[in-house]
Amino acid sequence: MKELLGTNRDVVLANCWFWLAQYGPTPVVPINWNTWTMWQYTDGALGPEPHEVPGIGRCDRDQFNGDMAALQALWGGASAGQPVAPPPAPGPSERTLRLQAPLMQGDDVRALQQALVAAGITVAVDGIFGSGTDAAVKQFQSQQSLTVDGIVGPATRSALGI
Repeated sequence: MKELLGTNRDVVLANCWFWLAQYGPTPVVPINWNTWTMWQYTDGALGPEPHEVPGIGRCDRDQFNGDMAALQALWGGASAGQPVAPPPAPGPSERTLRLQAPLMQGDDVRALQQALVAAGITVAVDGIFGSGTDAAVKQFQSQQSLTVDGIVGPATRSALGI
């Protein structure tokens, strides 16, 4: 992904924490982020030592950019030795909607489609984010002078009033 961005910035990605996979002695952070959160410094062969974990052998090795408290906060507050729970999934009104495989579906997709119809865009209201919904979102984004990417994030959601 960082190669695709080059020297460009992406406001959506800039708000995400950055897991850098770069096998070398020093992490080099692309312009889009201020710093890295996780750094995979070796794939078990390339990059600085150590490449092995006792009892496992050669493997990917990563480093967290912070202390244990920050890591626990990022991954849900588990104590050392306890399983780490993933962060909670966003609620329906917060989920970023987009065309992907498998297709996103649900009441929030249906609400999106209803809002598009109310805005004068022709789209099936079936609760499935398929190619027709993707095209409708892009048409709406173009009409509203938004970034035309088919992604229903905060700006598109706000323009649609959902």
